[in-house]
Amino acid sequence: MTAKPRTTLLTTAELYNLDQACRLISRAFKGGPPYLVGTAGVGSAESYRDVDVRLMLDDEEFAEVCPTRERWELLCLAISAYLRDRTRLPVDFQIQLTSVANEKHDKPRNPLGMSRRFAGGGDGVPDWDAHADAAPAAVPVSSKGAKVPKPGVKM
Repeated sequence: MTAKPRTTLLTTAELYNLDQACRLISRAFKGGPPYLVGTAGVGSAESYRDVDVRLMLDDEEFAEVCPTRERWELLCLAISAYLRDRTRLPVDFQIQLTSVANEKHDKPRNPLGMSRRFAGGGDGVPDWDAHADAAPAAVPVSSKGAKVPKPGVKM
């Protein structure tokens, strides 16, 4: 069995927590989701110094949100602090002009704030979506708290 290539250097829990923290950012701006980029986001290195998160806005929204360099710096620093506080990751957040970012950078971008499923939904688990409407089956528990296997089922 071959392992799937990693697309990020973050652990499953770190990526999930970062994605959840970015949901607020996705809803606050019209431009779309923030992206995980750079070394931590591409997974092509052994380690990373920081976690680069970028929000790309079109010219009009960028001008509205960041009319001055000082406003841009304040927003970038404040959102970096918010993401670091929520995730405990060394996040470097920046707002970019989409036109400039697309011209200068051609590396992969991993969208965040899109309500990703933890661990991609898991492996070795039931097809949760197929049973979404069904009530969860109760698992019998003994008086001592141990799970009681159903007859004929090994645990």
